[in-house]
Amino acid sequence: SDGASMDLPAAGSGASPLTVTLGFPGPNGALALEAGREARAVEIVLPAGDPELPGTFTFEATGPVGSLVRLEEPRLAFGDVPALAERPNVLLVILDTLRADRLGAHGNQDGLSPNLDRIASESLVFEQCWSTSSWTMPAISGMLTSAHQEMHGGIHENSRINPALDTLASSLADAGYDTEAICEGGLFRAIYGHDAGFRSFLEHREGIAHGAELARGFFERKATEAGTEPWFLVLHSYEVHEPYEPDPKLLATIRAGLPERLAQRITRPTDFADLYHDGEWTAEVSAEVSAAMEALYDAEVKVADAVLGELFDELRAAGSFDRLILHPPSKRAAILDLKTSPNKDS
Repeated sequence: SDGASMDLPAAGSGASPLTVTLGFPGPNGALALEAGREARAVEIVLPAGDPELPGTFTFEATGPVGSLVRLEEPRLAFGDVPALAERPNVLLVILDTLRADRLGAHGNQDGLSPNLDRIASESLVFEQCWSTSSWTMPAISGMLTSAHQEMHGGIHENSRINPALDTLASSLADAGYDTEAICEGGLFRAIYGHDAGFRSFLEHREGIAHGAELARGFFERKATEAGTEPWFLVLHSYEVHEPYEPDPKLLATIRAGLPERLAQRITRPTDFADLYHDGEWTAEVSAEVSAAMEALYDAEVKVADAVLGELFDELRAAGSFDRLILHPPSKRAAILDLKTSPNKDS
């Protein structure tokens, strides 16, 4: 490989050019470039053949007093990477509002997620992976574009992601992948530009079980199609999101143990706002509501895990699982698991 390059737009505001130095380990430990007064993209080629590159690069600028160097959109781009002998299929599972602390792979002992935990046990797990936002639209926009919200622009209901940006789907489509998304709408929709690069973008409101059925239909179609075109599928669900209504029997049991003023609104945390504003939110009420919400949320995690586990088992039985890269990230939690065949490089 010829190493990697970094696009480094730099602008100097001083009267004379600045010098910017990029430092990294290796025999050629520093590279320098001139930053003129106009912003421009600069490619810095890193040494080829280094067994390891650092996680942090050091930038040092020298020049006239009062000068400014501004780095915009620095990014690493890898060149001359050998093509894989077999291009794997890619499945991205997005479980909106799934917490990392509910997963056994991250220390939970309640057995809520045996199927996702099995995936994690066979996978590369990123334990320090953070969402770019605390809510759906900018987080998913960032996930699809690998950009922060000030760059991708998909930050509220009246916005769309920047059409000039490449997306995960468009990059894979350009590489010859068939791309499809199955999502539950809301703040993940075509009207926000989230469909960029997808050949098919399906929106529904019928929960994770219906989404899994649509995914099965996609897998069946791909299995019978002629040719060897790889595929990229996004499966998105709000199953773990409120309202928490995983099981009518469980919901009835929890309601039966609560005061009447709480029981009927227990599926949505926001339904208790009026109690707070009316001064009725006591420590006792807080404890009762919190315990009920925790139980219902945990039940939703079990439902989502069971549905996905059944889908994964079917892929295993069909012999498709070992030719699959699987990313099941939770939008607001620090988990990103990569499933690859144990006998193949990823």
